[in-house]
Formats: sequence, structure tokens, C-alpha cells
Amino acid sequence: MASELELPTSAKGARRPYAASAQKSEGCGRSYAAAADWFNLAAMTEWKTHHTIFAGVGAAAALGLLFAGVKTDRVIRIGAGYKAKIACSEVFVAGRDADEIIDGEFEGMPSAMEYVALTVDEGAKTAHARGPFGLGRARAVYREGYGCTLANGGRVAPLPEAPAEFEAEPWREAPPVSGKAIMRVDYAALDYALNSAFEQNDVAHRSVLVVVDGKIVDERYADGFGANTPFLSWSMAKSITATLVGAAVKRGLVNVDDPAPVPEWRGDPQKSRITWNDLLRMQSGLAFAEDYDDPRSDVNRMLFEQADAGGVAARMPVQYAPGEVWYYSSGTTNL
Repeated sequence: MASELELPTSAKGARRPYAASAQKSEGCGRSYAAAADWFNLAAMTEWKTHHTIFAGVGAAAALGLLFAGVKTDRVIRIGAGYKAKIACSEVFVAGRDADEIIDGEFEGMPSAMEYVALTVDEGAKTAHARGPFGLGRARAVYREGYGCTLANGGRVAPLPEAPAEFEAEPWREAPPVSGKAIMRVDYAALDYALNSAFEQNDVAHRSVLVVVDGKIVDERYADGFGANTPFLSWSMAKSITATLVGAAVKRGLVNVDDPAPVPEWRGDPQKSRITWNDLLRMQSGLAFAEDYDDPRSDVNRMLFEQADAGGVAARMPVQYAPGEVWYYSSGTTNL
């Protein structure tokens, strides 16, 4: 195929005989020369038409490539965001070795993640990840007392100094041979189950803590982890969030039947009806796709691409009336 700077084959092949005929016509009268000129004009018109078509196709292809590049960048950014956030938390919160995280933390994940490069800057306390050709860059920043945050907006918002840590009340324990054993607990069966799980640890168990009646009856940890290792809570934090709201209700600070105080919902006739209770029960009625296999799903965009996780959920459209339909939504917890 001819390039944009070349004449199309039909035009190049047509011009030569017409030009030759014009040269031969010098002694044959103006009519022959004029006919040759018309043929040359037709050939040039055809070339311009082809050129315009090729230019249009080229522009469309360029726009298509640009769109594909932007879309690819956004998809890769999800994976890069995941890697950067996990690495930051594991190194600077859990205190694990950076090389160990880079080399083994992401084994078993989709093969595409292998192409997302990861670096950890222990001096700056940041983790950086990027895909091939520099696509999908992500950076996570550790802040003392708060943990790690993805800098999806280019920078992280300033926060006040974290409050001082307080000494938590220690857990009570009820081991089997201490005189504090709980009679209804089958310690032998529990011990066998935990030993088997960690001996055949194909799914990479890291810790199990078994509590009965508010007392620890058994616990196990994989190599490199222990009772004092901070762990990522993921969705376990939903239970903590609900407990904190419950504590606020007990103190008279919150009425769960009141509309949720979300600034973006003020004046919205539908969203302003959503209550604390609707959010706690995941019955807000807001559309939300909790699909971790889809890199462009609502939950992945919220967690690993957007700067304001709560804002993503707040802006979702209303799909059902509040309180009528239940479906799992991490967006409501972030709200």
C-alpha cells in the first residue's frame, strides 16, 4: 500500500502515459495537448481523493490507538495501584522485607501482573509500580500513624499529626492445659485442623486466631508472621466500621434512621433519602459492581484508581429504592 507521501498505484501508473502523450502532441495541435492535460488533472484528482481517504483512515487509526492507549493505561493502573499499595503496606506497616515482597508477594496472581514492575524506596517510604512502556503508573505513600495511601490524584492530601498510640487491653486466653480451658471446645480437633492447614499451606494462610467467649483458644502463624504483625484487614474493617457506628449510636451521636450526611447528596431527591441504616445494611440502592475479576469494575476503580474512594460511591446512580434490595458493596462502607 502506498504511504501518504506516495501517489496511489493507479495514479502513478496513469500519469506516465498521459504525460508522454502530451510531450508527443507538441506538433499535433492543441486539442491533443488539452486532452492530455485533462487526463493529468483527472489523475491528480484521483490521487488527492486517495490521499484524503488515506489521511482520514490514518487519523482514525491514530485516534483509535490513542483511545486504546488511554484505556490500556487505565486498566494497567488498576494492577499497578494494587501492587504499589500492597507493597507499601507490607513493608512500612507490617515491617516485612522489601525484596521478599517484590519477589514473592504476588505469586499466583494473573500472569499480566508479572509485567507490572515494582520498586520500593525505603528512604522516602514509597512504593512505585508501572506497566510496560511506562503505562499505568502508581505510587503509594506511607505516613506515620496512618499507613499507606495511593497518590491517585498526583499527591496525597495533608493530614494532622496522628494521635499517640494507646495501650490496648490484652486479650484473655483459654489454652487447653492452663486450668482456663473452655469445656465445650474440642482442643484436639482444633489443633489438628490448624496444623493441617499450615502444613499443607497451598493457599498461603498467614494467621488464624480462634476466639470463644472473648478468649483466645488457639492461634497459628506462618513463617515470618506473628502475634504482633500488623495485617491488612481488607473487608474485616467493615465489621469494625459497623462497631464504631454502634458505639456512636450508644453515645447518642448518631441515629441510624437519619439520612446519611453525605455532602454530595444535599438537595438530591433520591439520594438524600438514604439513611445510615441503609448504608450499614448495604441496601443503599446505589449501583455498584463488586467484581474483582473485571479491572474496570466499580470496586477496582474505587480502590486503585480514584483519589476519593468515598466520592466514587457517592456519585454512583440510584438503581433501586433505598432499603429494598441488598447486594454486597464496599462503596457503602467507604461512604
